[in-house]
Amino acid sequence: MSALLEQIEVLKRENEELRLRLQERERVDALRRALRGCETVDDVAERGVAFANAELDRVPCALLLDDPVRSAFTIQAAAGLPNELNGAGSISVERDGSLYERLLSERLLVHSDETPLESMKPLAKAMGDGRLTIAGLHDSGELVGLLVVGGNLQQAQRLEEASAELSSAIAATLRARSRAEELAMLEVQERELVGLLREVEERDATTREDLERAREFQQLMMSLPNAKGVKLEGLYEPFGLVGGDVYTVSALEDRLRIFIADATGHGVRASLTTMFIKSGYESLKRAADPGALLQALNESIAGTYRSSEMLFSASCVDVYPKEGRIVLACAGHPPACVVRDNGFSLLEGKGALMGVRAGMRYENVSTTLGPGEGIYLFTDGIADARAPNGDFFGEDRLYALVRDAHVAGESPAAKVREAVMSFVGTRGLADDVSLVGVRILEHNTN
Repeated sequence: MSALLEQIEVLKRENEELRLRLQERERVDALRRALRGCETVDDVAERGVAFANAELDRVPCALLLDDPVRSAFTIQAAAGLPNELNGAGSISVERDGSLYERLLSERLLVHSDETPLESMKPLAKAMGDGRLTIAGLHDSGELVGLLVVGGNLQQAQRLEEASAELSSAIAATLRARSRAEELAMLEVQERELVGLLREVEERDATTREDLERAREFQQLMMSLPNAKGVKLEGLYEPFGLVGGDVYTVSALEDRLRIFIADATGHGVRASLTTMFIKSGYESLKRAADPGALLQALNESIAGTYRSSEMLFSASCVDVYPKEGRIVLACAGHPPACVVRDNGFSLLEGKGALMGVRAGMRYENVSTTLGPGEGIYLFTDGIADARAPNGDFFGEDRLYALVRDAHVAGESPAAKVREAVMSFVGTRGLADDVSLVGVRILEHNTN
């Protein structure tokens, strides 16, 4: 009977031990599940040391993570250490090369009096334990942390399993944190980009408003005066909102003076050049004849600006309505088209581009116009306009169009604009387009 009772007691003790082990295993499994559900590194550290402490039969342990700023591993959480050390982030392990390299290739390292690790001595002293076992925590081949346990550890396999669980959890949270940081950075960059785009849009709107005003001012500069006995024609179509062409007609005492210029380039810079040209013309517009005006204007421009800054072609025509006399001078500009009842002819004076150098001379050439006849000046943007297939509008087409419109009593300016815009189609203009001309209605003898 006593033997049976002893067997029953043994079975009770074994059942109790089994129950306790099952309870401990359930607790460890619960910690493992909690560990895998962590969302932050701090949560992983706190639950990780609790998991390791339970898994390794309550041995003192500390979890350290890499701190790139300090170039060391610092304690994030601890269990079973002296109270004053638990969670002490000030304790760190120097991230020396030998420790790093060994933990990349060896699963566990042991620090003891017999096999000391220099970088682990401060932690061993703080933990009050001469023997430490260290497992590396890894993420994609990089050492990101340490799991350090004190005492004479007998369960190396369980430490390796615990470090593997911690490595997996830490790697997941580090990647999640990295993604969150990247998303936060992207949000910041997106806000900055949106702000920059808004600023650019506002600047573009302001710039466009300024250019619209400049366009209006340019067109105002080229408004035509009322004059008896003649009909004036004008066309101005810039490549952009503003351009480098300019023309003006001045009603002087005994004649009309027509001036046209084409500055090199396009856009804002070329339009600024036209402002200087127009200003120079206005100060010299009462010169004795077209050649004298171009010469004086060239002296002024060439003496003030470098040749690369202010190059332009120009033509100036004096129209004497009383006698129908025409006097023209050119500076590297396309010839004028003189239209008569029987066709057209070209009138061209010799002279180089304006602004190249001082000391240039510009010759005057002359002809006469009868009632119903006219003279037209252009910039080269008309003849150089290109169709989508690459064909040029050309001078012959231009002269014939002006002649036909003039003879038919229609507006050459309107016809040229319509024809050029239709010709270029979707290709659009590649240069500024300008035309100015005069038709003699009658010889005004008053």
